[in-house]
Amino acid sequence: MWSQMETLSEWWQLERLLRAQPAAHFDFMRGFMKSPWKAKAIIGLISILLNTGCIPSLSPLYTDADLLEDKRLEGRWKQTNGEDVLTFDRIGPKRYELSMVDEGVKVHFEARLVRLGKYLFVDLMPSRPEPAGDFHQWHFVRTHTFYKADLGPDFLELSGMHEEWLKGLSRQGKLNAAHRVVNHYSFNEAFLFICNTSELRRFVLQHAENTEAFRPKDAEEYRKE
Repeated sequence: MWSQMETLSEWWQLERLLRAQPAAHFDFMRGFMKSPWKAKAIIGLISILLNTGCIPSLSPLYTDADLLEDKRLEGRWKQTNGEDVLTFDRIGPKRYELSMVDEGVKVHFEARLVRLGKYLFVDLMPSRPEPAGDFHQWHFVRTHTFYKADLGPDFLELSGMHEEWLKGLSRQGKLNAAHRVVNHYSFNEAFLFICNTSELRRFVLQHAENTEAFRPKDAEEYRKE
């Protein structure tokens, strides 16, 4: 299954880094932490990295003090230049659920509206599926993603960090947030933030107005239906 030994070595290095993280940050991985990882678990993580289409992080962007509620976020949002529809429902204090259709399948995310300084962000994490056997659980490793947001009464713009910009900083040794760029035979590179929340917040705030980090031309625009 693995075509290069160095690829396998990189993934085992990442596995050791995951083990080193505080368990409180990774409740969903406790089953993995009790015993050595198996190939299926690594394949599951690869699958997540391949399919997010954005920058994954092992830690959330927010602390409880950063969360807020805004009724303007609730409802259905239609992509202005595409067919995507996002639906945000409030499910608790400062907690939202995002539902959307991804490749023909309806999926759900835990969503948080985050205020960092004067900037607004949306932090997403896939909802846990219904419990199944170990085989099923091995294939589900949740990561956070985050998006800079511009929110109005009927307008929503979401912009993720630009992956190639991050990789460029990494190659130059200028990315001051813990991360890994991992190679695998089926794709060139996968970027993953492995830093804690404090370090991630600091890095994102530092570059919140950098148009190379959050490129305006890549922002997705939505209108409320």
